[in-house]
Amino acid sequence: MMPRQVAAIPHIPVLIGAGACVFLGRFWLFGFLYLLPLGVMAAGYGFRAAWVCLALAAAGNGLWSAAAAVFSPYPGEQVIGGIVHFALTAGAFTWMMAPSFTDAGEARGRYSPARIPGVYRFVIASCAASLLILPLIASLRQSTAFNGFIRTQAEALSALYTTSAGADVVKQSLLEQYLTPDFIIDTLIVSALRGGVMASCMAFFFVNRQLALALVWVFRRRRRGGTGAGEALPDSRGEMRNFAPADFHVPSGFIWVLSFSLLAVLAGKIGGIAPLEIVAWNGMVICGILYLAQGGGIAAYFIVRANLSPFMRLALNFLLFLLIVSPGINAVLLGCLILLGIAENWAPFRTPKLKGPSSTPGM
Repeated sequence: MMPRQVAAIPHIPVLIGAGACVFLGRFWLFGFLYLLPLGVMAAGYGFRAAWVCLALAAAGNGLWSAAAAVFSPYPGEQVIGGIVHFALTAGAFTWMMAPSFTDAGEARGRYSPARIPGVYRFVIASCAASLLILPLIASLRQSTAFNGFIRTQAEALSALYTTSAGADVVKQSLLEQYLTPDFIIDTLIVSALRGGVMASCMAFFFVNRQLALALVWVFRRRRRGGTGAGEALPDSRGEMRNFAPADFHVPSGFIWVLSFSLLAVLAGKIGGIAPLEIVAWNGMVICGILYLAQGGGIAAYFIVRANLSPFMRLALNFLLFLLIVSPGINAVLLGCLILLGIAENWAPFRTPKLKGPSSTPGM
């Protein structure tokens, strides 16, 4: 078999993407979008452009950080840690978006990480990013300036809740006794370790991925002057062909991960095994987010099938947005979507029926 021709790297888009990645990473207002250029490179120009863009962005960020460190009071270890964190997090995202190493190697039958399904790459990359944040949290926890800032915010929050108790002496006394700055800081750390960091990383990667796919689809549609329907984005397995939530399905094995994680949380809580409980909570958060996406896909599927008018569809989407941002109601709505996503393991809500065995062996 003749090797496939390796596509040339688009130098100007790669340079622009690398510069945008470094700039967004330094611009705090839009810092959460610094992975977006890498996603655009992967979805719009292929994996070789994405990996070259990553290398240039990592080098550019390193040079910028080293130059800025000369005029900043931050210690060298913190500067190096920031450079490494930027490069590794961007690398995990790039691997998620563009897993193959070389077209030629794949054509010759060599092993390629592209054989790992996209949802697994998403979970693995999110786990890697979460592990990278933990040392950063530990270093910040030991920072006097950071502790002072957190303590100031915690004291303000504690005073706010204590004042809200009003004339209720008993409630005010309990709040003053238990809602202390140390309690708030410990609660934040416990929440971060038990799925808070994981949920943030998954949302971070998901938002950048979806925006990248949407931008590539829109610009390709305008450039070709067509509708954009049926256009395939460059991916070795076609996994990025359609980014509509109505098409998302969680692999069947995750129902077992959710079940064992729930049992492990109970076992860790009863036995006082904190590491087991932390791992299990993160497993539950991963499954919960994936099944939330599947539940949202089911809802989107029925909205599309309803053949509503554009106005009614817009009104319905606006209503769903209001429900999601409404405190209290959003928790109920998100919980229902998670349960709906879990239920599809046994009841195929979307047609045509999925091929393959049931999600639960023996069913």
